[in-house]
Amino acid sequence: MSRPRSWKMRVLVLYNWVDEVSKGSEVDKIAVNEVKDTSESIKRVLEKKGHVVTTEAVEKADLSNLKERCDFVFNLAEGYGDDNLAEAKIAEDIRKSGVPFSGSPPESLALCVHKDKVKEVMASNGIGTAKYQVMRPGDKLGDGLRFPLIVKPLHEDGSAGITKESYVRNEDELQFKLKDIYDNFGKQKSLVEEYIDGQEFNVPLIGNGDDFTVLPISEIDFSAYPPDVPRIETYESKWVEGTFTFDNTKPKIPAKISKELEEELIDVSKKAFALCKCADYARMEFRVRKGMGKDGQENPEVFLIEVNPNPCLTEWEGRLYMSALAVPMTYDEMIMLIFDASLKRQGVRAKQ
Repeated sequence: MSRPRSWKMRVLVLYNWVDEVSKGSEVDKIAVNEVKDTSESIKRVLEKKGHVVTTEAVEKADLSNLKERCDFVFNLAEGYGDDNLAEAKIAEDIRKSGVPFSGSPPESLALCVHKDKVKEVMASNGIGTAKYQVMRPGDKLGDGLRFPLIVKPLHEDGSAGITKESYVRNEDELQFKLKDIYDNFGKQKSLVEEYIDGQEFNVPLIGNGDDFTVLPISEIDFSAYPPDVPRIETYESKWVEGTFTFDNTKPKIPAKISKELEEELIDVSKKAFALCKCADYARMEFRVRKGMGKDGQENPEVFLIEVNPNPCLTEWEGRLYMSALAVPMTYDEMIMLIFDASLKRQGVRAKQ
């Protein structure tokens, strides 16, 4: 018997969990394991709406019988444990089950975990991105890059592996950081980018197609940093409470920027969302360098730095939620906006 078009849904909130890290350091568990707390927050929101909600760690989940257990998967799983390269496979397994699920499809997740591939897509479609090179220890820097540079793991998210030493000013510092990433992140290559000296912005999007809610743009405020601390977002500045960078790297929301720059950031974000086949929600990271046009007017250069499908939805310092608060929008309203966007995209209606 077919279900009515609107019904109380059985929702499975899927998350990943790590007991022992296989790469990086113990502190890297903070970013991985926050999704368990987020799963409980989302469970609370959806239960208020009358849905029957369970949470489950993907490491223990049987994804082959999802249709027997749920009507919808709210997918927070970013891999098995700290293996984020498995994120796309999890989404593919959910899709094979035939159960609708939130967030980006496996094609998007498989692309975005390769930072160099994303940059290739952006560059081939006329979107500005920092010059880069994929490197491992001992590799020589190409002619197109000049110090200072930024060095980050090629496949990590949540700023894992990004430290103050990621800002490199010479060959010795470059090789030190390349070796650090190679040794501590499973012999992983590094993405080496030109350092864009300028402002940093985040653009959060919720929706699909032509139906988007763009949450207020945030600017990362580095004004409290002393001259010897690089003005970059590191893992510490995002996740490690009690550190100088965490306490002094706060987003200014909404960012105080011109209407023209705001429109350009939003336009590029929507294009990147489509090019990377994102779905339901995403967050784009930009660097903007001051520039002057031939007419003497300000002409800022916009560089797309990161495309983040399925970004963090935590109530604890979550960048999406912090922008939502500036609307103002409650956490419950933000989660329901994502949930509704996902249901609409997949032609599903739930009891509200």
